[in-house]
Amino acid sequence: MTEKQQIYLDILHLYLSETVAKFALPARRTLYGTGLKEQMSRAVNSILKSVKNSFYYFREKTTYQKKLVNAHWIYVIGNNNLNSLTFIEKKIDNTVFVTPFNFSKIGIPIIQLFLPFHFFYFLKNIPTLIKLINLEKYPVKRCWDAAVRAAGQYEACLYLLKKYQPQAISFSNDHTIEARALLLAANYLNIPTFYIQHACVRPDFPPLKFSVSFLEGQDSLDKYQKSGPVQGEVNLIGVPRITPYLNQKKKVTLKGDGRKMTAIGLCANLLDPADSIEKLLRALKIHFPERNITYRPHPSDRRKIEIPTGVAISNSREENPFKFLLKQDLVIAGNTSIHYEAALLNIRAIYYKFDPEGETEDMYDFVKNELVPEATTEMELIDQIKNRHSDLVLTTDQIRYYDATIGTPNEGRSHELVIQGIKNYFTKIKEA
Repeated sequence: MTEKQQIYLDILHLYLSETVAKFALPARRTLYGTGLKEQMSRAVNSILKSVKNSFYYFREKTTYQKKLVNAHWIYVIGNNNLNSLTFIEKKIDNTVFVTPFNFSKIGIPIIQLFLPFHFFYFLKNIPTLIKLINLEKYPVKRCWDAAVRAAGQYEACLYLLKKYQPQAISFSNDHTIEARALLLAANYLNIPTFYIQHACVRPDFPPLKFSVSFLEGQDSLDKYQKSGPVQGEVNLIGVPRITPYLNQKKKVTLKGDGRKMTAIGLCANLLDPADSIEKLLRALKIHFPERNITYRPHPSDRRKIEIPTGVAISNSREENPFKFLLKQDLVIAGNTSIHYEAALLNIRAIYYKFDPEGETEDMYDFVKNELVPEATTEMELIDQIKNRHSDLVLTTDQIRYYDATIGTPNEGRSHELVIQGIKNYFTKIKEA
């Protein structure tokens, strides 16, 4: 296998995952098409985007020269990334937010990166692309439209980085095509790269290849070690995005002495069938008519869900997840990081399997590790809610497995630990 093929297999690592292959169709569609027509459309759009990238780059060259040269790039692809990395911009000099997409936020300047000569590099990589798709050992054929999207990005990123020579790049995403291509190009050019984890991870994520990886806890490190050899330093620094809210976490009460449960939050994502979400919302409203019930979809979920009268909606693209959580007494969710985020704030959560036929049960091992109880049927869930009106008391060790700072002098200092870690790395480079 050629070195170029290995690079593009690395870029496509998550897209080749057997776990992803078992996702419900709406979730899989966030990564690659699920039928020939859909894949053809995506492939054509990717090629057209590579052409636009090449032209738009020349339009933005002046801005890039002023803003990007020798700056610390903070790479964001959406609100979750932005929320996880904003504190760096406040503590590190000469930073600039960059994005590969048309992503913007009022009051925060974000520069869109257009890859120079992307279409040229796409054409140059057609032989590599054909060989990748025909590899028997790897299921590239299954996601061939994602391979088309990836083709040429690595070389275009190399050109961009050589041209503007960033001081460093901070990531909060390590697995999408665009982020992976930029990371591997930066590594090749010995540009320092920092990874600040923004959500729970799975063993099918790509191996860590950053100068320094700031992980939340031992759970994350265990999973990354399963995915492959860990490159670079690893610091366990807790959950930076929750730091501002730790002083608001709810008081833990023993069963039988708990406050009345008045607010129930239902969190869902594209792995959860729409009809199951609607059915459960109706059931919750029937069984708990006096409770405040709120539905919170994932920010990427654009499906139209029929919401029963009296059920509130949390706009996940605007409302911070921790502000949402602090309004709840109980959270119901499937495969999502919200479970351990709730645990960090002492809010009860129940793992609910929305799709009985689905093949992605307990994807993050929250039930296995006894962080949350499980309800496999609607009636089992209703019974659990009715019979448990207090917070689930978790041990410090259980929570610390996910957030390494809980119960230590570093609790609430995640931001400081990241900033100090970045500064220490630069000091080592200067002294080397």
